[in-house]
Amino acid sequence: MTKAKNSGENFNPMTITLPSGLTVTLKPMTGKAERVLEDKRLYKSGALVDRYMMECIETIGDKETMTPQEKEKALLEMLSGDRNYLLMAIRIEGFGPDMIFTSTCPKCGKDSGYQINLQDKLDDGTFPVIPYQDAPQRIELPVSGGYAEIGYMTGQRERQMAQLPDNAIHQGMLLRIESLNGERPTLKDLENMHGRDLLALRAAMGNMRGGLDSTIELDCGECGASYKISIASVPDFFVPSMTSLESAGI
Repeated sequence: MTKAKNSGENFNPMTITLPSGLTVTLKPMTGKAERVLEDKRLYKSGALVDRYMMECIETIGDKETMTPQEKEKALLEMLSGDRNYLLMAIRIEGFGPDMIFTSTCPKCGKDSGYQINLQDKLDDGTFPVIPYQDAPQRIELPVSGGYAEIGYMTGQRERQMAQLPDNAIHQGMLLRIESLNGERPTLKDLENMHGRDLLALRAAMGNMRGGLDSTIELDCGECGASYKISIASVPDFFVPSMTSLESAGI
């Protein structure tokens, strides 16, 4: 990811190429982006991340200028792996690559402090860029003998997912199933599906990844257990300096 200056009038607009090949030109990050993160209405609607990115983007693709509506449409159509890469670029260019944060161990429940350099994690492959596969991908169902076609998550599907209740596992799967035996699937189709067919579908969805994977493995400072988190899920990713070195125990 190419580095660029970000200091008000001296900001050098930077065009980055996403894993899919789509280009995005960034603009200076300002306090407006941080204010977006405080909007509870955007959080409930699932539009929070889109509006945050819109504040930091000049153009997407080959357009010279874009209206807010055009930006939002392009972000909703964007593959989730590209969106992860874009968020990383925005964070590094807006606040720099250094990140201090705390994380709660799922085993012992204790908080530990961590300090990482996001740019280094990109450069050394800790955050890998995974090539996209052809989509939709056909999956053979072992029990029914039928097939399903699955696609990637997109911004639109992320927004729909954010509005689902926590226990809506089948509704979440429907967002990625583009066809079932050549037909558009329904919730009833999944509720009547054999468990091994459901398992095959979920495994295929988990294996069908592309774009930036921002998962990182952490070692708990208290019990030593290792666990994985998505770095973009940490509050300090979006609003740095919420956690200081002292409060993180570093």
